[in-house]
Amino acid sequence: MQEDSYKLAVLAKDPHKLCQVFARAPHSPAGPESNNGQNLLCRTEFHGQSEYRSSVTIARRMKGEDMVAPQAKLICGHPDGSLTALVPVDEATFKRLHLLQGQLTRNVRHTTGLNPRAFRLVRNDYVSKPLSYGILDGRLLESFEDLPLTRQSEITRQIGTERSAVLHDLEELGGSW
Repeated sequence: MQEDSYKLAVLAKDPHKLCQVFARAPHSPAGPESNNGQNLLCRTEFHGQSEYRSSVTIARRMKGEDMVAPQAKLICGHPDGSLTALVPVDEATFKRLHLLQGQLTRNVRHTTGLNPRAFRLVRNDYVSKPLSYGILDGRLLESFEDLPLTRQSEITRQIGTERSAVLHDLEELGGSW
C-alpha cells in the first residue's frame, strides 16, 4: 500500500485477526528501534474482527490536476462473503474525519450500546498505549449522513469545520475507484 508517491506502508495480518500497518520512518526520533529509518515501525494496529482469505488492489483513476500521486484501494474478501476496504487518506482529510469520528463515537447511539472504538482496539503487550490513531472507521463515519441536517451542522461546528467539507470528504472516500 502506498500512502503517497514517496511513502510505503505494509499491511500485515496475524492469525488472531489483528491488522498492523508498518511504515518506514526516515529521520525519526522514535528511538533506536527505527535504526535511522532503516527498519519498518508499527504505526497503527486494529482488530479486523474476521479473517480474510483474499485481497485485491484496485487503482484509482483520476482526471486533471488531482492525479498528483497514484492511489489504490485494498479490498479484502472474508469467508462469510463480506468485503472490507482500506483506503489511503491525505493528512488534512484524516484530521477532519478523525475529529468527526470522535464526535460520532460520543454522540451517536450505537448498536446494542457497543463502543466502535473499543471494538477495533488491540491489546499489545509491547507498547504502553494502543496504536489505534491511524485508522478511521468507515461504517461509523457513514452514520454522519443519516443524521438530521441540524445535528450534522452542530457536530461539524463542534469540530471547527463545515458540513459541506465533511460530506465532500466522505464522498471522496466512498466514490468510484
